[in-house]
Amino acid sequence: MHWIDWSIICLPLILVISIGIYTNRHMKSVSDFLSAGRVAGRYLLAVSKGEMGSGAVVFVALFEIYNNSGYAVGWWGWMNVPVGLIVTITGFVAFRYRETRAMTLAQFFEIRYSKSFRIFAGIVGFLAGLVNFGIIPAIASQFLVYFLGLPPILHIFLFHLPTYIPLMALTLTITVTLTISGGLITLMVTNCLEGMITQVLGAIIVIGLLCMFSWNDISTVLENRPPGHSLLNPFDTSGVKDFNIWWALMGLFGGIYGTMAWQNQSAYNSAGLTAHENRMGSILGSWRGAGVGAIVGLLAVCAMTYLEHPDFAVQSVGAKAEIAKIENAQTREQMRLPIAVVHMLPTGLKGAFCVILLLGVFGGDGNHLHSWGSLFIQDVLLPFRKTPLPPEEHINVLRWSITGVAVFAFLFGIFFQIPDYIMMWWSITVALFVGGAGAAIIGGLYWKKGTTAAAW
Repeated sequence: MHWIDWSIICLPLILVISIGIYTNRHMKSVSDFLSAGRVAGRYLLAVSKGEMGSGAVVFVALFEIYNNSGYAVGWWGWMNVPVGLIVTITGFVAFRYRETRAMTLAQFFEIRYSKSFRIFAGIVGFLAGLVNFGIIPAIASQFLVYFLGLPPILHIFLFHLPTYIPLMALTLTITVTLTISGGLITLMVTNCLEGMITQVLGAIIVIGLLCMFSWNDISTVLENRPPGHSLLNPFDTSGVKDFNIWWALMGLFGGIYGTMAWQNQSAYNSAGLTAHENRMGSILGSWRGAGVGAIVGLLAVCAMTYLEHPDFAVQSVGAKAEIAKIENAQTREQMRLPIAVVHMLPTGLKGAFCVILLLGVFGGDGNHLHSWGSLFIQDVLLPFRKTPLPPEEHINVLRWSITGVAVFAFLFGIFFQIPDYIMMWWSITVALFVGGAGAAIIGGLYWKKGTTAAAW
């Protein structure tokens, strides 16, 4: 990291943190903390929700897919575009859910079914969300350790501490501070600002990569695969066992069936000024997300070219040596392309990409913390109380819950080693809740004969 890179990093971080502190004065009620006062417009929703897809762990997860399947699985994934557009334009689930005025999904379950079903759904959703989020801060911090050129191990007197642990503590501390200061008001404004910065820097990185790598070099690497394992031809992937057409089809079905079921961004579902603004925010957000996906894909194939093409054999020696030093096989595979990205980006672009990673960490982790912390209070703890909490005490309890989720994620990241691809872990943990919640949501919103027994 050159001093120019550090300079590029500092200004956006100072700006985002300062605005986050400033927005705290606008948080005056529980509704403000949980749903930003329900005054968000479509553009604010579209940009702020999308920032969740720009974190370091998202890049690592998508790099794994590209390293395994290239563009072939992405071709099948384009089926999601027309189907997703139809879902968002029609306002499927989102429109009717916003009309219920429920702040959380489990609150809707209580209105539609019963209080006990709300508590059960809240517990299952909360536990699934905890283990889903638990791996995110640790993997993001491991990526940042390599990206910033920090030593993997810190030697403190007689103790040897992995560097990602104190870095994870630092990033979680900043994220928690921003999240509990003003709740969703702070998150939404800072995420929107982060999203605008990310979009501009992402365009600059794309231009830089297109100047550094030719499609001729990239295609040479992508075509160098045995039959049945093509990274380009979607009809020549019979030997690909993980991210293939069946993965894309399951994602397509799950995207429709589980619309708004997963609660990692639950507060945004009730934050819109109207149900129509919520719907328009989803439509615009889906188009913006395509731009982020293009940046990830280009970075991935350029990193593969950097590691495998003969023309870059000399430049990539340092990256290959650093990858070889990682003892754990799963971590080595996860960090293969991220480390290549670190070595191939020149001064300036490296700092720009680091800004995207850091802002994505703060935005994405903040959304997770706010969602799972508030879900525990609203849908697990409060239903057991006979009287509502006073507003000030209610907000303080929410803040403690959010802090507790961060502590859990910190400890989980230290002691748990993910055994598979990141996307596979996310799919399994999401299915723990969405597998049943999808039917309860669709049936509750669209079928008058849906009963509490059927929901159970």
